[in-house]
Amino acid sequence: MNSSETTPTLALVEPSARVTTAPPSRWSRLTWGGLKWVVGSLLSTFLVLSVVVVGWTARAARRETLKTWWRRSPVRTRGVSFRSFTEAQAATSEFSNWPNWLLGPRPEPESRTVRTRLQRFGGGLARNLRVGVPMAFNTAVLTLPAGLLWSVAWFAGWQNSFNKGYEHAWFGPTVFVLGMLLFTATMAYLPWAQARQASTADWRRFYDFRLLGRLIRKHWLASVGLALVWAAACGAVLLVKLMPPLAQYIPQLADLSAPEALEVSHRFFALMALGLFPLYVAIRLLAARIYAQALCTAYQTGGITEEELGEAEWHALRRLELLTPQPRPERKWFLRLARWLATRTGQVSAAAALFLIWFGLSFLVVVSEFVAKTELGRGWWNQPMIQLPWFDYTPNRLREAAKASEGEDRPPLSPPPQASEPKSNAP
Repeated sequence: MNSSETTPTLALVEPSARVTTAPPSRWSRLTWGGLKWVVGSLLSTFLVLSVVVVGWTARAARRETLKTWWRRSPVRTRGVSFRSFTEAQAATSEFSNWPNWLLGPRPEPESRTVRTRLQRFGGGLARNLRVGVPMAFNTAVLTLPAGLLWSVAWFAGWQNSFNKGYEHAWFGPTVFVLGMLLFTATMAYLPWAQARQASTADWRRFYDFRLLGRLIRKHWLASVGLALVWAAACGAVLLVKLMPPLAQYIPQLADLSAPEALEVSHRFFALMALGLFPLYVAIRLLAARIYAQALCTAYQTGGITEEELGEAEWHALRRLELLTPQPRPERKWFLRLARWLATRTGQVSAAAALFLIWFGLSFLVVVSEFVAKTELGRGWWNQPMIQLPWFDYTPNRLREAAKASEGEDRPPLSPPPQASEPKSNAP
């Protein structure tokens, strides 16, 4: 992709001439927004269905990227609304509204047939899966190594405690620290990588280490702010994770039967998902906005080339007339000096801040798993705000106890057969 290509630019005219559907009313937006919120929260309580949430959120992040570029585009000052921009071409028409959970894009009136109507039903779900599976896979590629080290350290610690192998006592803590360091390095890069994959709709762009490294170093203050918000969201989930072990110390809950306790647990985590799901979406929208601003600024100031843009990004920036280079404004000597000092010392300070934030979060992850051990080491390989948004921490032992209790309370289908007395041979 370069400026010499003959791809036609979009002639944006009056908004009414481009919009193919009427904008929804305020009450319609609130109703559908609330419904999507409830559906997303419900899906976040199931492990398998959380992949759908990943894809839906990635599509919402791409919409936020386009909207960020539209806000700084000159076409906006000419009265072109975001809806007009997105619906002007089929490639971006789906982003005029928030993504759907189930329904696909509405077919054109002239092409509405039984087949297209059936394709629309479930089209949104298929789209969410196509986007969510690669995003979840790439995220796991970077994060699972640290989780694996934590799991090995956990196993080694218990083996050392049971077998009294004190000469190997250093192994567990050392592997824990290595896992924390690897997790810290991964999280300094991961939020930007997820935003880039969502923006480009290309899973391979997730691994643009050089480009994203330059953006992170150039926008260090935004990187630190994003890390603070993201780590705080992860900390909120860790607090929710501690609720099942703490429930045994509450008299009203400790006296409940297993089925009653299971029902209370499901209701509690469903309620928590109502608050955690929008938080999961919000931090990715924030990352998308930061990434969009950084990418556009980097291109306009000569920091990156057209070849480093994704194809979808290049077309969107071209339509929005944002591919025009804009030199940095001249600054007075003391402002240039302050900027130079910030560049040299700020990057070091930002690196230290990022390290402290993510290393501190990794420490909390380790502590929370010691306090509230999860089944199958779930607390090591999945952090809901980072990987799969699975917010239900109901213990499996509680489910098994409830099932066993229901089996004991169930009356037998028929009385047990009576053993017949052996006949006596005595005279």
